[in-house]
Amino acid sequence: MESVTVMDERTDFVRLLVQNQHRIYGYILALLPDFAAADDVYQETCTVLWQKFAQFEPGTDFFRWASTVARFKVLKHRQRRGREALLVGDSFLSVVEAEVQRQAPHWDLRRQALAQCLQQLPDADRRLLQARYEANVDVQTLAAQRQRTVFAIYKALTRIRQSLLTCIERRVAVETAP
Repeated sequence: MESVTVMDERTDFVRLLVQNQHRIYGYILALLPDFAAADDVYQETCTVLWQKFAQFEPGTDFFRWASTVARFKVLKHRQRRGREALLVGDSFLSVVEAEVQRQAPHWDLRRQALAQCLQQLPDADRRLLQARYEANVDVQTLAAQRQRTVFAIYKALTRIRQSLLTCIERRVAVETAP
């Protein structure tokens, strides 16, 4: 019987982490805008969340609990970095954290809208975005691969991002309209 409970707990943890992983990482990145450091802190946060999952109260806000753990990991990281990390003060971090907490409920809606808007893009635009952001191909390489100028690639990416932003805002407005 105990193994069933352990499996249920693991399943619940994985489900909640997958549902919130982008929000948690985004939260860390907002407090610590260095991708390498954010990756490290995210991994440390996930480890602590796993170790302390038994303390999480089912039915409460997993993201709020996880972001508290993440904040302590960010602060610990800043302490390890010493003077370098002091370029941004704790009061600034508190303001950013409050704003992230305020905006968090809207992220899921925007992420869903983004997924729908990406599906509506022409295939060529979607392939360009995937190459640039999923495969992390630099603009110079994309230009060479497509026999276009670097400026043309930047212009295309800007146009596509603007199109996505407009689509997302339109979808969110429809979803949140009374």
